[in-house]
Amino acid sequence: MPASSSRSRRRDAILEAAADRFVREGYAETTVDTIAAAAGVARATVFNHFEGKRALLIALYDRQQERLLQRLAERAPGAPWERQLAWFFRSGEAELRVDGALTSILHAEVLHDPLLLAHDEVRGALVRRILEQIVQDGQRQGRLAAGLRPGAIAGLFMDCWTAAVGRWVAQGRQTPLAAEVLRRVRLIVRGVGAGPGPAPRRS
Repeated sequence: MPASSSRSRRRDAILEAAADRFVREGYAETTVDTIAAAAGVARATVFNHFEGKRALLIALYDRQQERLLQRLAERAPGAPWERQLAWFFRSGEAELRVDGALTSILHAEVLHDPLLLAHDEVRGALVRRILEQIVQDGQRQGRLAAGLRPGAIAGLFMDCWTAAVGRWVAQGRQTPLAAEVLRRVRLIVRGVGAGPGPAPRRS
């Protein structure tokens, strides 16, 4: 077996062990020693692959984001924008449900760790870019006001997503997440639709 393949398998085993320990014991309570024991490797082997526990958490987050981006890469440009929007948020929910308990851990730690939060913003920019493209389709199709910045509208939609995910996680991931986000987004769309909107006030 090639050395690179063996190294990759050890890395994956460590990552899976970390995910399991984080869910079972909580992130704060988990140690590198318990992760190493669960993976069946020496403590030094863990550090050969990851700088520490935080690096393991970031790697798990990146894995989740990569899977989401792969889902979102299947977008059908030019399709009715409402259909694209529903697909976008349903894809997000589907990915979060793959590792539901781990999602709760990741969400909680991102909110409380400035470094993880900064990392989340960098990775999230890739997802927001896809949403921005969907907004642009909505503008081309006459469903959203063409004079508004797509990035600003996409930002509002992502704020809806972030708030809904936080509530969804806190409530035990029992409710339909995408449906709630779409409900909130539709309320916003009423204000950024293709109509002329109110006349500007005179000073």
